[in-house]
Amino acid sequence: MKRTIFFFLCNCLILSLVAQNPNSKRISIEYIQYPNNPLQSNVKTYWSTFVSKSASYVVNVPYSGQIGGLQKSLSKNDSDLELKFMINAVSSSGRVEKSNFKKKITDSTSVTIEGGVYILEATMNFSTGVKDRRNNRDLILTEGQVASKVFKSSVYNSVSEANKAFQNSRRQQAKKLFDQILRESCQLFNLKIMDEFGYRKSKYNMAFVQGRGRKFDYSDLSSAFEDMKSANEILKKAFKDDKTKRYENLPDATVLSLTENLDNCIKIWGSAIKDYIPKKRKTRIGDKIIDHLYLNLSAAYFLKDNWSKASELLTKVTIHKSERKKAEDFKKLIDMTSWRRNKQSL
Repeated sequence: MKRTIFFFLCNCLILSLVAQNPNSKRISIEYIQYPNNPLQSNVKTYWSTFVSKSASYVVNVPYSGQIGGLQKSLSKNDSDLELKFMINAVSSSGRVEKSNFKKKITDSTSVTIEGGVYILEATMNFSTGVKDRRNNRDLILTEGQVASKVFKSSVYNSVSEANKAFQNSRRQQAKKLFDQILRESCQLFNLKIMDEFGYRKSKYNMAFVQGRGRKFDYSDLSSAFEDMKSANEILKKAFKDDKTKRYENLPDATVLSLTENLDNCIKIWGSAIKDYIPKKRKTRIGDKIIDHLYLNLSAAYFLKDNWSKASELLTKVTIHKSERKKAEDFKKLIDMTSWRRNKQSL
């Protein structure tokens, strides 16, 4: 019995050494997300305006928007695009309520005591807008938006204590709530305008295959992995300031290095796919590795802006359920990027 188990383990070990193994490592590939609503070509600068009509709420950090792909103007009058956030009014209301809590008497006993809590609700009315000053048109104008937040205190020993705490801290707590509302509302506004009009540096995590095994040589896949890492580093540096609109706007030397790295990846992964032998364990490129290769090859074409080829390759990811799901998710990104990119020339 022991001898049988020994030979079984040895056979498993031998198979693991000779059979293909994905041996994949993740790379967060860098790409530019194009705007949903591209601006006209004569819009190149922006200015951020913040206005508060509320005398009761002092804003410590006013809204300061930004939009990728455009330069911040030196003044509002010189800007092509104006981003505006306006606080119309703020208000707060509160109340004190009874609230029971358990008070510990001994390690094993406790009693229920009637105490009190206070509840404070803060509300902000605000408007947001984006105006194309260069072409004299409002792109976004949303007035009278309302956002609220609620704070509930911890339990005090009595209703009177809760009421005293409420009176003492009402202004301070209301200010904190107003600050939170302003911060979150500005963040949502920024996300909206970036999605609509901005060029945003984005990342997509993908596992890139290297292969592993003593019987077969996977140095080509390791080389392609390093080439993809190099290509990604080039993009990471190029998109560092988020101001690069398109890959073709990169410096010639950068484009040349990027193209060389991606073309090497395409050549190696394409050649490896031709070596694929289905349903065979002892082979260099088999069922365990083929889906990964199609995904990786698709990613290389995606970074070259060849979205039709990138999508076509994903239809060949058919063997493993987990890889099929990755292909579906990646295809959604490719389709969205292609759709948005095609709108740039309309």
